[in-house]
Amino acid sequence: MNKQKIIQICQQICNETNKYNKHSHELFHIWEKEIFEFTEDLVPKHFSNSKRIEYIIELQINPEMETRYIKNCDACNIRFDKPKKFSYLCPKCSTNPNIKFCKKHSLTYHSSGCPTCNIEKSHKKYTTKNTNDWIECGICSFRGGDLGSHITKIHNITTDSYLEKYNIRTVKTQSLCDKVSGENNPAYQHGGKLSPFSEMYIYADTTDREELIARVAKTRADNGNNTTTIEYWMKKCVGDLEEAQRLLTKRQTTFSLDICIEKYGEEIGREVWLERQYKWQNNINSKSPVELEEINKKKSNSMSYSNLWTNRSIFDGKFYLLDLSGGLYKIGITSRSIRKRYSRNDNYKILLEFDSSINHCFQIEQLLKQNFYKDNIISKSEAISGFGWTETLQNIDIDTLINTINILAEDSEYTTKLFKETFRLNYAENF
Repeated sequence: MNKQKIIQICQQICNETNKYNKHSHELFHIWEKEIFEFTEDLVPKHFSNSKRIEYIIELQINPEMETRYIKNCDACNIRFDKPKKFSYLCPKCSTNPNIKFCKKHSLTYHSSGCPTCNIEKSHKKYTTKNTNDWIECGICSFRGGDLGSHITKIHNITTDSYLEKYNIRTVKTQSLCDKVSGENNPAYQHGGKLSPFSEMYIYADTTDREELIARVAKTRADNGNNTTTIEYWMKKCVGDLEEAQRLLTKRQTTFSLDICIEKYGEEIGREVWLERQYKWQNNINSKSPVELEEINKKKSNSMSYSNLWTNRSIFDGKFYLLDLSGGLYKIGITSRSIRKRYSRNDNYKILLEFDSSINHCFQIEQLLKQNFYKDNIISKSEAISGFGWTETLQNIDIDTLINTINILAEDSEYTTKLFKETFRLNYAENF
């Protein structure tokens, strides 16, 4: 490579162009490969062609600039690029490319602070004199009152993984836990009066619990924050499928005999578990057939609210319209036959039924009950045994209802578009 010739070419390009069009000069196109090879080991890879030409010219004026952008790693002596303002971590020595150290401890800068400096500061702030005010990270010995954000941001692992690895129950100090536990908690033993999902809620008279629960389910699905889905845990584990499946299984197993024994000990743990089983069984026995039917419908995988609201169910379904007599009409969807769905009750007449995807059927049902005929739904006290009340309509023109259903059934694309617009859904990629 004739370096002197390249320098002359670059000088000529600079004389005949401005700082914006050096790369357009015909000489540059001829000598582009040579110019790049000349500067390959002298400047960072992201440098533009114009900057490379300017660098070659400046280098003749100030030869010391040859080491301006290049430096060797202090640990392994491997060369790495150092741009004007910030440096990159050595790819060989860095265990986490997202962690960057200050000039005192390494070769680079980082806006959020150097981890090594933060550890030193934490040891100065939290000493052995106030051991109740801090907890130490088992990975890097950083000290703080709450290690939650430190573990996820610095070590890139979930809090659950950390707790399991070090066999501890919390990443907070005992003093922090005591401040919000027991009688110190403003909501201590509130008995449901502060929960909008409870019948004891202080504003229960002005709150529609059914509507609230449906809205919360839709919002969680809309934002991908449903903790019972694998997608949520994949996001938490940065794409680690195996870890996501493990955490999902743990999330689904919220109460068991093993958990009680681990938490309370062998004897007390068994008592707590048995008491919970008795309460659960008594609660089930106290439910009416109508309430049990509603519970089983929501628990069915094919009728999962999360999957139906996000258009992710893969099942075929059936939409139906029943005449319950007395001016009452029942709409609904099922993944079984209508006869099996209401095998214990023959007091109805099938006015309309058609097969489609369960998603399409669900969209029609929701548009009818929450939009077109929202004010025609009967009250809970008017429910007919075996049919529920949330999809039972009254005071309607049956011909108009059938015509509306037929329009929605014939054009699934129109139904989906109307469904998304009506409920302002944001997860368009699922449709």
